[in-house]
Amino acid sequence: MVEEQSYRILPTALNVFVVLFALLTAMHFLIVPESYRTPMIILAAIALATGSLMRVFVGHRLMRENANVALIVLAGLVALNAAAHLYLSGDIKQTTNLLFLVVLWGYVFHDSRSYVVVLVATLAGWAGIAGEIGWNDITRHYAFAMVLATALSIFLHVFRRMTVKQLVDLRKTTLQLEETREQARSDESLIRTLMRNVPAGVIVYGTDRRIQFVNPFALDILRADAETLVGAEMGDLSWQLYDERGAQVPVEDLPAHRVFQTGEPVTDELFSMRHPDGKRSYVIITAFPIFGEEGDRMVVSTFADASERMEAERRLRENENLSRAILNSIADGVIAVDKQDRITHFNPAAQRVTGRHRDEAVGQPLSDIFHFREDHMTSTIAFSQGFVERKGGDEVFVELLTAELFDRNGEHLGNVLTFRDMSEQLRIEQQRSTLDKMASVGVLAGGIAHDFNNLLVGLYGNVSLAQASAGEPEKQSGFLDRAMDSLDKATKLTKQLLTFATGSDPVRRVTGVETLVRETTKFALSGSSTSAEFDIDKDLWDIEA
Repeated sequence: MVEEQSYRILPTALNVFVVLFALLTAMHFLIVPESYRTPMIILAAIALATGSLMRVFVGHRLMRENANVALIVLAGLVALNAAAHLYLSGDIKQTTNLLFLVVLWGYVFHDSRSYVVVLVATLAGWAGIAGEIGWNDITRHYAFAMVLATALSIFLHVFRRMTVKQLVDLRKTTLQLEETREQARSDESLIRTLMRNVPAGVIVYGTDRRIQFVNPFALDILRADAETLVGAEMGDLSWQLYDERGAQVPVEDLPAHRVFQTGEPVTDELFSMRHPDGKRSYVIITAFPIFGEEGDRMVVSTFADASERMEAERRLRENENLSRAILNSIADGVIAVDKQDRITHFNPAAQRVTGRHRDEAVGQPLSDIFHFREDHMTSTIAFSQGFVERKGGDEVFVELLTAELFDRNGEHLGNVLTFRDMSEQLRIEQQRSTLDKMASVGVLAGGIAHDFNNLLVGLYGNVSLAQASAGEPEKQSGFLDRAMDSLDKATKLTKQLLTFATGSDPVRRVTGVETLVRETTKFALSGSSTSAEFDIDKDLWDIEA
């Protein structure tokens, strides 16, 4: 900053320096006595040449960066010429030139270091010359004048420094102000660009509560034009807001108005809107304050069109109500659980099967409400069949299907249990099985009765023939043997019936397959009109049966 200030005065100083020494060089030919004219002309010419050379290169970077040194050189040349004139003339009155220079240095040099160097060198030079001339009243007079000139020079130097400092501070302040203004303009431009392009409606209310800015999205949502909205007050708008009950919202309850009143932001409030054409839409409004430097309050109101969201929520509610109605109307029990296995849905059929009310089931762990005991004898691949314990201790036979729920990303959401009360069907199946068994027993009893009848007929017939052959022992013995054979078969049949009736382990023996098949078939077809034909290989192995 010092070099910059020095460079500002350097061109003017060089111009004055060159003109001054051009005049001095010419005057030295006319005025200066011959005794010291030549050295004075030489010194003046050297100073003139130096100043002229510096004037030519004043715009060079080297001069710009060393402007303070250049000023010191100029001041040194001026002081050297004045001191040489004083020394060569031997006239102490020539001190007036140095007095003028001492005062001048105070204003020219605003840099204290440069000023001190030049001032001390000038005073030291004068003191040395005055000492050689001799100390007398005139010398002391000029010494006092030199002291006064030094004081005035110091005053001017301090004044110059303060002025320069004020100018520097003023420039800094000006630059900062310009930067602040430029930043403010840039920020304002950025904010306006963002507000114009943000995908939401934006309205800015000024301190007078009138609309100062409205972006294109707001115009599109409100179906209005900027000329109508900008400058309008809150209550002058052609559209109105309505709350959830359908009542029109008064001006004092509008979000922006409440922010003006309280200074507190309003966030995400839902309103319906009636447009000039009579159509309704939904908006979500957020309003917040902006405070100026003097505490002035402006309000920014942002809103987004929520019509599609509200329509989606309405459809979702309708679907939920429809699904709930369907689940509540079906005869099967339905229990839905979340990923933590807590019950989220419990339909009336589930209440009837488990004996528990929905209020005591929803939110509870599934294991506390639904106690299922699987019956492995009746379960299938698709369903699990078993018994559900009802509240109170009794059990209900059900058929259970479990399905997992996943979202569109494949994340597990929970399970749905669907079950059907199969108690009546189980009772019917048991009755049917009993009837089938009774029918089988009837068929079996008919066959057995026929076989017993045949055995008894054979036994009775052979015994009767044996009685009739009392005089013929050999013949009688044959009838009795056949009677014993019938009796033996009856005994074996009776043992089989007892084994079947009591559930005891049957007696096994090795027998041929052909014999077993023929006897079993004959036994099974006893008492029926069905006949059997056999086609059996002769080399079959015997079996244990």
